[in-house]
Amino acid sequence: MARIAVSIAALAALATAVLLGETAALLSPARTTASVDADAPLIAVEYDTQRRLSVTATFSRGRMLIDIAHDGTTNLVLLVPAQWRRLETHGAPLAFFTVDPPRLGLQRIVIPPRAGVRYAARQTSALALHSPSSAPLTVHLTRIDLETAKTEKDSLLLQNNRVRLW
Repeated sequence: MARIAVSIAALAALATAVLLGETAALLSPARTTASVDADAPLIAVEYDTQRRLSVTATFSRGRMLIDIAHDGTTNLVLLVPAQWRRLETHGAPLAFFTVDPPRLGLQRIVIPPRAGVRYAARQTSALALHSPSSAPLTVHLTRIDLETAKTEKDSLLLQNNRVRLW
């Protein structure tokens, strides 16, 4: 019975993506909550309506730049590792971005509509994304390795779960 419920939920999420003109990758076992390393850095996203999130990670010489943006019409809240250094914001004046003091190793930032933020950090072998909302979150992920000149693109559809981005 539980397998049927999971299958129905997966089909409903896929149908939502198709109706919205999105392409979505069904999550493989390698990306599910069970496979997320407890020590992997975490990005958490707070939102209440359907969203599209763009995550672009560029890697070189043990460092990474991570650009996170959304196209929603309301604010989006991100929680990122406190040790990440914010480099720039885009899409809105800096005064529209709100940053709270770090708590429990995470930095909370409110991103205004249709805007984004770029961070610098040490390269990690894994990164997890947590979406606690029951509203769909489509994540367009791009990974760029400047040392190998390799680019990978992926689209994920999340609802109330945690996945490994890499």
